[in-house]
Amino acid sequence: MRRVEPALQTMSEFDLIRRYFTRATPSALLGVGDDAALLQASAGNVLVVSSDMLVCGTHFLPDADPFMLGHKTLAVNLSDMAAMGAVPRWATLAIALPLVHGKETSHERPHPNPLGETPSHSTRLQTTAAKSLVTPEGEGANESLCEPMFTVDETWLAQFSAGFFALAQQHGVELVGGDTTRGPLNLCVTIIGEVPAQQALRRSGAQIGDEIWVSGCLGDAALALAHLQGRITLDAMEFATCASALHQPQPRVALGLALRGIASSAIDVSDGLLADLGHILEASQVGAEIEFAALPLSAMLRACLTPLNPPLSGGKHNSSPDKGRPGGVGLLQQCILCGGDDYELCFTAPVARHTNLLSIATRLDLPLTCIGKVVAGRGCIVHDASGDPINIEACGYDHFR
Repeated sequence: MRRVEPALQTMSEFDLIRRYFTRATPSALLGVGDDAALLQASAGNVLVVSSDMLVCGTHFLPDADPFMLGHKTLAVNLSDMAAMGAVPRWATLAIALPLVHGKETSHERPHPNPLGETPSHSTRLQTTAAKSLVTPEGEGANESLCEPMFTVDETWLAQFSAGFFALAQQHGVELVGGDTTRGPLNLCVTIIGEVPAQQALRRSGAQIGDEIWVSGCLGDAALALAHLQGRITLDAMEFATCASALHQPQPRVALGLALRGIASSAIDVSDGLLADLGHILEASQVGAEIEFAALPLSAMLRACLTPLNPPLSGGKHNSSPDKGRPGGVGLLQQCILCGGDDYELCFTAPVARHTNLLSIATRLDLPLTCIGKVVAGRGCIVHDASGDPINIEACGYDHFR
């Protein structure tokens, strides 16, 4: 991660908004500058609204590249639009910025549970990162209420906003409002899209006999974070290969639109494949069986897995380090099934749509893989290459566990 030297500037909140977060909004009746935006849905469409928050020390490291962070801040919200089959149109951004003293950053409030241990997950960062967010002695939150001007890092802001607007322009999204304040770095986007009322993709439509599909590849983002946390060791080329999945996920908006009228249910994979597929199963009141060998993996991740003596089987993992990789096959399995931060789409569709989906994959130049089927009952069983169920201790990420 390259270090960006701060360019410090004292400015008001409104100067900051005008300089870095105000752009033309031709599709909005009224954009940034009033108490609220005025938006008009297109004829025959309903509005689709979602919010996602990224918190420093929980979802990204304090030294995260600001351009990539701007990209990811919007990307995770665009992924929600994709999962609904919606066209993204507008967004608001609420951002809390830390006060900057010289080259040091002061945070007015400590990170929640800054010294406590947290569960492993692709978005749960090291305890040491959280420790860096503890309030410096003598620094108080209330003083911000008395200061109309505060010092900000303009280099960081310029790069963050550039990353945000580059992706926004790519998907035709206009920033129409939001809020800024001083505090621990916190980024929250509310995104608004459109979809014909009867064509929205939902979690509740999976039917027994449907095939289960996933886009792209799984596990790279979780593997990159495991390397940053020291839970696994990758060489420089391996890390570079999977780091882009963690820092700059590609929202599958075009796929979401193509799945209208084809997919019976859909969700984006943000908290781990099994956790998010579980939401579909619960909403649809069905079960699932998937094949571990069918899961789409990058060549790099498959190369990491191959020397660790698969097939995987119920609890019988070779946990011996391989090529300096602590955790062995158990950790790699966790990254693939439960790691999160993939931002791919998981969806179900009738068997009769199999050929249509292969055609969509070709047209979008995006791998789509059938990984299993919807069955009667509850829960999800993952089979190894021998057909035996894999023992899975944790299914995915929960912010409050």
